[in-house]
Amino acid sequence: MQTTYNDAVRALNRLQSNAEAVARIVSSGDGDRHMRMLEIESCLKLLGINVDDLDRLSVIHVSGTKGKGSVCAMVESILRHSSLKTGLYTSPHLVEVRERIRINGVPLSQNAFASYFWDCFHKLKVLEEETSGPQYFKFLTAMGYYVFLKEQVDVAIVEVGIGGQFDYTNIVRRPVVCGITALGYDHTSMLGKTIEKIAWHKAGIIKKGAPVFTVKQDSGGLNVIMEKARELGARLFLAPELSQYPGIFPELSLEGEHQYTNASLAIQICQSWLSARKNGTAENDIAESLWHCKSVSETSENDAITANGHAESHEVPTASVFDLADNFRNGLKTCFWPGRNQVISRPRITYFVDGAHTPRSLRACQNWFLKSLTSNSTKQTTTQLARVLMFNCTSGRDPNQLLSELKGIEFNFAIFCPNLAHRDDVYADQMSYRLNDKRDIASCYKNESAWHAVSGSDQNTLVFSSVYDAIYWLDQQQDPLLVERPQKGVEFPPVQCQLATDCHIQLLVTGSIHLVGALFRALGPQIAPTC
Repeated sequence: MQTTYNDAVRALNRLQSNAEAVARIVSSGDGDRHMRMLEIESCLKLLGINVDDLDRLSVIHVSGTKGKGSVCAMVESILRHSSLKTGLYTSPHLVEVRERIRINGVPLSQNAFASYFWDCFHKLKVLEEETSGPQYFKFLTAMGYYVFLKEQVDVAIVEVGIGGQFDYTNIVRRPVVCGITALGYDHTSMLGKTIEKIAWHKAGIIKKGAPVFTVKQDSGGLNVIMEKARELGARLFLAPELSQYPGIFPELSLEGEHQYTNASLAIQICQSWLSARKNGTAENDIAESLWHCKSVSETSENDAITANGHAESHEVPTASVFDLADNFRNGLKTCFWPGRNQVISRPRITYFVDGAHTPRSLRACQNWFLKSLTSNSTKQTTTQLARVLMFNCTSGRDPNQLLSELKGIEFNFAIFCPNLAHRDDVYADQMSYRLNDKRDIASCYKNESAWHAVSGSDQNTLVFSSVYDAIYWLDQQQDPLLVERPQKGVEFPPVQCQLATDCHIQLLVTGSIHLVGALFRALGPQIAPTC
């Protein structure tokens, strides 16, 4: 019987839907999506779990467009530093699928993942021919809840996959607290093309009696969140600015000013959960006296304009600030969430890595990169520096729109490659049956053309078949850990004059979190650890 980790990953990958099946799901509209809760409930029942059992889990549920993974990671780190046993469920993974299910901040070991996987796989085998739609995320979600119950975690931090209302994670009836991060335009084919429609999906995780925390939003989205909270009798709070907390400004391990907002949201979520735990409150409710909230008018510079030409305003209570104890400060300081605003320094190349994949997140990525260049440039001993872009985006996203957000950076060169670590890579954890080699390369050339249009030049760009090919060519064999030639007989183009062998390369890798995962896989754990 096949029971190894690699066997498990290969079996799991067979549950992926191909691109055609995904397209059918998108075109079906919301009708089929209402069945998702019934599907995941059936899965859990076969695993011996009913919704009453799920109520025993102390769940923190987080949705949003940007930053929800970072918020979940910071929440987990803070609560782990509070001497609690934590479970964390996130997606996607960077290098290995076991990263998605963590106990006390550590991904399940290969042996533990395989053991839990085969236990669930055999019990769910009966559903293989009975249900339609993508099985991969559904299976992992059911397995995540199964693991957290078996491991008897004190708290389960659960990140929504896509949307919220119809997301498989939303089977939870009684989360202790919910969080909604910054809203933006992503997965519009599934969630809608307006911020109000997107907000409706994200607000779908709100439950009666569970406090909800969010950040400043455009008024259209905030209105929807407020209405959902009002409908269910759930109290909604805005996270204050991080600078408003008393004492020394907390040190964050995650770079980028947008992480200040994420950190404050994480702080409020944790304080709410810890208060509920301390007070043993019923119905997952916390005493009103704990918050001492004040109402303030919160509007965004992008507030929606009403028919009479005036911006809408909202009275939203802002959660009060408090002194941050050591568990909060240490949790924020030591939180490790790779692939987001991460810098990796090597002899020839400094890698600036960010999995940004929406216009808003790429705008933030540009700001972070330009700010980081100043501090990192002074560390180089060479007199010549070259800025290089490595970019890819997944299907369904507009490369012209995304790349236009990077116009403020003067790149010397741009590279485009698929989300593939090596040529002919058969690494099971990163295999996707939704991808096609020829289509992937064609997309790279499309991205290259988009960059030519955005930058106003058709010079200084190349397309490579894999990430390793690209970094091997860029590195010019100066990194002792990148010694393996990609493939015999492969001819590389000559080094461009802008990338002279005596210059140091500042490489921005962005556009897709899957591209970041392929980069980490190509660099290897000695250079880019992910756990």
